[in-house]
Amino acid sequence: MTIKINLTPKQKMAILSALFTTVTAVILILIIIPVINDIRDLKQEIYEQRLGLEKRYVQRFSMRRIITNFREIHDNMNTILSIFLSPGDELTFITMLEQQADKNEVDLQIYFLPQEKNTYPDGKQKIDLTLSAKGNFKDIIGFMNDIEKLNTYILLNSVNLTTRAEDADGIINASLKGYVYKNINL
Repeated sequence: MTIKINLTPKQKMAILSALFTTVTAVILILIIIPVINDIRDLKQEIYEQRLGLEKRYVQRFSMRRIITNFREIHDNMNTILSIFLSPGDELTFITMLEQQADKNEVDLQIYFLPQEKNTYPDGKQKIDLTLSAKGNFKDIIGFMNDIEKLNTYILLNSVNLTTRAEDADGIINASLKGYVYKNINL
């Protein structure tokens, strides 16, 4: 038994349109929408990976710069350490100052005042220093220039130059106050 349905061309067209719309909707729902969602997910993953790669690049660049800086500091470590007095080098330092004073024909008195309260946690100790020098202006300036060239840094916070009226030969009294740092961890 066969059933025969007579459909008009309009009805056939409506059925075909409905069937085509249904197939299109099924394809859209089952294939295209999941693919679009996967594309969005992949786009987000690519963005996150790009951010991660940029972060690693910046970290690697920073690490290279740190290594370069460390090597530069390491290569200059002896120079850096020479700006501090080493334990037991106080007498050598005083002798260097006296040699500079003799070279410039300056009478020099040195007051070296280490204090426990000026010791820092990193092993550095601030030592107050007063240099009283007497000589003519040219010699005093020469002496100050020579102590500036020493490896050990003398940080001056006061320079006082005075002269007396009765010193007709141009004798100047110079008082240089400052400090040096001593590295007590060596």
